[in-house]
Amino acid sequence: MATAHSTSTLEGIFKRVYDNKVRFIYPNGVRVIKDVPFRGGDKRPGESFNAAITLVFENGFTYLAPGAPIQTLQPAAVGETKRAAVDGFQVILRSQVDYETIAKASTSGPRAFVQSTKHIVTNMANSFRKRQEIEALYGQADLGVVQSTPAADTIQITAASWAPGIWAGAEQAVVDILNAGLTVIDDAAITVLSVDFTLRRIQFTGALAGGVGAGDRIFWVGAVIAPLPTHQSAIGIHEILQQTSGNLFNIDVAAFTLWRANSVDAGGSALDMDHIQEAVARIVEKGGGEGRLCLYVSTATWVDLIGDLAALRRFQRGDGNARYEAGAEAITFWTQSGPVEIKPSIFIKGGFAYLLDLGAWSRIGAQDFAFGDPAERQVFHRLEEKNGYDARAYANQSVFCDAVGHNTIIENIVNSN
Repeated sequence: MATAHSTSTLEGIFKRVYDNKVRFIYPNGVRVIKDVPFRGGDKRPGESFNAAITLVFENGFTYLAPGAPIQTLQPAAVGETKRAAVDGFQVILRSQVDYETIAKASTSGPRAFVQSTKHIVTNMANSFRKRQEIEALYGQADLGVVQSTPAADTIQITAASWAPGIWAGAEQAVVDILNAGLTVIDDAAITVLSVDFTLRRIQFTGALAGGVGAGDRIFWVGAVIAPLPTHQSAIGIHEILQQTSGNLFNIDVAAFTLWRANSVDAGGSALDMDHIQEAVARIVEKGGGEGRLCLYVSTATWVDLIGDLAALRRFQRGDGNARYEAGAEAITFWTQSGPVEIKPSIFIKGGFAYLLDLGAWSRIGAQDFAFGDPAERQVFHRLEEKNGYDARAYANQSVFCDAVGHNTIIENIVNSN
């Protein structure tokens, strides 16, 4: 009979008490990855996910009046279908558990194991889902842009690029600061000490390098490698909707209008319903708007919208009978394409909003968030020469859109507060 826990016995206890509970945890504030479904390996004929995308309609039409004689028809102007390819990027989270924590579970079975590890497991799950949300939105984009350096160890982030959800609980996170063109790392592997949400300031554990200044961009450590740059994370919604050249999912963006997202300029003002109607119109012009449209806005933008709701509003719950009051979690109102749901998010930057046709989006990859490694599903790994175990979680996925032109990014929003 075993007298001490090994990694194999720990795995058995973990799966019995946590397996189905933790994989579906979504912390407060996470919206996008809840709304965008994960599509796994059954749709992957090879290493990459492939989808046929119609980008140009048939245009070889001939017009004839009544009684017209035999005519030579207009030549065919065939439509074009391209094959999009997307591959999942890997994200791995490590945590550590000491022998004492595990030992407390060794005599009383699963119940004691839950008591000893519940906080660690829940925090890992919440942390992973939060990081997935950030990557779904801002993969290959920065976490924020430096406005100034008010102290030797402190930066202030611009209002337009500030998203409080990114920085909540970010103490001890490690970041790189690159120049605007991502050609130089101005400061590498610096650790967050504290966050001032009122002033949008990030203080680090040591003095910043001399090259850090206004316009620099912040990334998670190792997420981008200068000077090419080479991205180690999957492209997110922000970059997908802003791309106007180059290849996106193996298709030339500049060659096809249906493969380019729409943009609306808020003109340095607060977002209002006119801007939203314009954003919807851009989608309708490209044949979209028939699916579920959802507008994700920052919490500061949400406050402005609550005060701007005049005509075009219809508050409702899922049962369609009750009416929401101002300050509700989401608002649904009617536009020329039908209902649009507006959702505030702590992860949306203040200067942007994203109007998405959710039916066109999915998360593609080999594995959604899960504890353990992808082969043996082993959660715990013994730390050599140390008194503890290494706990891991893993995901392999990328955000994908099969109708890029059916989405709109709203830029240059300046909120009133």
